Amino acid sequence: MSYRTSLLTTTAIGLALALIMAIYSKEPERRKPPENAPSSDVKVNSFLLMIKNVPLIWLLLAGAVSTFANAGMMQWLPIFFMRSHDMSLAQIGLFFGPVMACGMAAGMMLGGWVGNRIAHKSSTSLVVFSGWSMIALIPFYFFVFWTGSMPAALLGTFFATAFSVLFSPCFTSAWQAICDPRACGTTAGIQGLMTNLIGAALCTFAVGWLSDILNPKFGNESLRYALLASLSFLLLGGILFGIAARLIKKIPQHQPPHGEPLSESP
Repeated sequence: MSYRTSLLTTTAIGLALALIMAIYSKEPERRKPPENAPSSDVKVNSFLLMIKNVPLIWLLLAGAVSTFANAGMMQWLPIFFMRSHDMSLAQIGLFFGPVMACGMAAGMMLGGWVGNRIAHKSSTSLVVFSGWSMIALIPFYFFVFWTGSMPAALLGTFFATAFSVLFSPCFTSAWQAICDPRACGTTAGIQGLMTNLIGAALCTFAVGWLSDILNPKFGNESLRYALLASLSFLLLGGILFGIAARLIKKIPQHQPPHGEPLSESP
């Protein structure tokens, strides 16, 4: 019954927020297509527009891998605390849940603020920040998985979960900035598919698979070592963001993918 009550309560809050947004939010002005774009009566293949945008593809791949930092880790962290710190299911809900929620909320707000501060510089700046945030996240999660103290691990989890979503607003702004406006809907769908298949599924599966392999040697601690090894996904995400940033920086200012001038600072 408690789960049903919680779900009904959160649904009511969501409906209230949706009503507030419908009343007070305004539809943003749509971007204009490139000057050399075909007339509106000619059908445009939005999927091809996305595929031909090489910097965009690399950026979407970077975002998909980096999603493991939050979506994938969130699936394994409760089990890690139960196995390595002997937390009960009730303690997970009482202690870990609020720590994770507060950390991610703080990270999203901070990421939005940082994104607003650097977005006026260039699209490249947003991508570079996303890459470095992945690299900076590694020591936080290393501390969480290595420390033997449960309070210290929970404190580390707060900062780790905050940093794990820090890149999200910047990443979203960056791919929308370099995407042709006629392909934004298709790109959003593909981005969601890649995020779930790669970051939330494939990388998460790899952690469980590695934990099973290590189990004969490390027992219940096998998940700790599997998660430590999974930090390589964060490094890979940072590298992919770096590649995407270099490709975006090479976009000629007179021929941006979305038909608007890009201010790419060196």
